[in-house]
Amino acid sequence: MISFLKKKIKYSELEAWINSEEEKINDKLGGMKHKLREKILVIIKNAYKNVDTLEKAKLHNPDINQRTIQIMQGNRDSYVQKTRDYLSKIEVSFDTYDEELKSYSQSTARAFYVLKEFFANEVSKVADNVRTIDELHKRIMVGSPEKERLMRLKNLVLEFENAKSQKKKSAQVFTAIKDENEKLNKQLKKIESKLKSHKNSSVYKEYLSKLEEKNSMEEKLKNIKNQVVSDFSVLQRPLKKYSKMSLDHALIELYLQGPFETLLKDKQLEIFDVLQNLKEQIVDKKVEVKESIAQKSIQIIDKFSIGYLSDLSRDFKVKNEEYEGLNRSIKSDGANLSLKELEYRLEHIKEKIDSLQSKKQVKVPNIDKIKNNIEQECIKRNIILF
Repeated sequence: MISFLKKKIKYSELEAWINSEEEKINDKLGGMKHKLREKILVIIKNAYKNVDTLEKAKLHNPDINQRTIQIMQGNRDSYVQKTRDYLSKIEVSFDTYDEELKSYSQSTARAFYVLKEFFANEVSKVADNVRTIDELHKRIMVGSPEKERLMRLKNLVLEFENAKSQKKKSAQVFTAIKDENEKLNKQLKKIESKLKSHKNSSVYKEYLSKLEEKNSMEEKLKNIKNQVVSDFSVLQRPLKKYSKMSLDHALIELYLQGPFETLLKDKQLEIFDVLQNLKEQIVDKKVEVKESIAQKSIQIIDKFSIGYLSDLSRDFKVKNEEYEGLNRSIKSDGANLSLKELEYRLEHIKEKIDSLQSKKQVKVPNIDKIKNNIEQECIKRNIILF
């Protein structure tokens, strides 16, 4: 192709040129579609005539039995009525053409094949009319190849303009993100510095000392409880057997289920007498257990003197009150509250920074690729862009 025969268009004027070309093609297609509609209306009139002919047609063989004639007539009446209904609908509008054709084809298929046995020529003419109408309608619905090519180019131009706009917005967003990120990082460093300073302060070290004391006290309380539970675990089998013969059955059951908790509630230390009686029953062999268990049980019962149980219960309660008081003090400690506030602010800023990073992952359209596609499409149309 000689270069001077190619059309030269500025990038800035390409969209206006496409719109102008589209208008010309639409005018051309509009005229063509109008002619096709006129042809369809003529064929619809012919179809009405052929339906009338089919309705009035006489049988070529008058010797057909009455039952067969009745079947034929029923199918003809149905076919004629449904065909007229179909023609009247598409004559008015093509808006629901596809739905009407599908319904018509399905509802007349059986009647059509029955009528072919009697009026092959007449029914075939009607079917030919319907088929021709459909072919013309398809031509109306199909755009020209020229318009399709133009629409491809138009869509690329729109995509290009949208990509430029999106890139501009992305640049603005990235700038805002960068500024916000710098601001947040300054805040982050400031809080990290405060946090470091706070952790080196005397008030915070005092708070840590309280925590250590709390943990130590918690361990002591746990050891007291574990020792009592461990001792009563040895007494489990003897106590269960003794419970069946004792009047203190209810108290024994409580100690079997929760020995330490029950001991703290047993203000009169009723368990002492129970254990002494148990010892007698073990010694007298009235509570039968293995010798090893019997010896261990007696050792533990001997250890559980009134003084021992009383001191143990009182010691635990005093330590527990000190522990609870220390725990309340820690929770309301200013150093602790300041630490939690700084940690919360630190975490909050980190979340904001992470959120900004995710916003930066927005995919930006490849403008150069879209522009190249436009140029290639223009080359196919002998257009040079400048």
